Amino acid sequence: MISQRAHPALAQRITAATTREPVAVNLVVPVSKPVAASRPLPPYDRARQPSSPFDPSMIVDWAAYEMGLPRADILGPSREARYFRARAAIAWVVRHALGFSMPRIAAVLGRPNHTTTLNQLRRAAVMRDRDPAFLMLTDKLIERVRQEQGQ
Repeated sequence: MISQRAHPALAQRITAATTREPVAVNLVVPVSKPVAASRPLPPYDRARQPSSPFDPSMIVDWAAYEMGLPRADILGPSREARYFRARAAIAWVVRHALGFSMPRIAAVLGRPNHTTTLNQLRRAAVMRDRDPAFLMLTDKLIERVRQEQGQ
């Protein structure tokens, strides 16, 4: 039992808490402003952008030429190994040479979301370790990007 000396409001709260009666609580939840359709990139992404503008679709063209595959097929929906290897090489080069984010790489490759790019980058790292031809391809593409950027 609650002591008679306790403040009446405090005694009421303690009684309500111990008897498990519902207590009304007023919560104020801030509502965020609607996001504009064209918002700027987050600061971490802006910092990783190249100093000179570079069109990453050129890397797609170079990879298509080096691998002897049509550009449309590389950017298409096919899941064949040769097209996956080309997309993985492009994703790896765009990430490491230009520092693009996953969603931007997915946009370059015409993919709906960044998770595909994440898988491509993980598998590209493994292929670079295990496949000398893939390593040579990605190194050649990186070198061409550096030449185009003037580094």
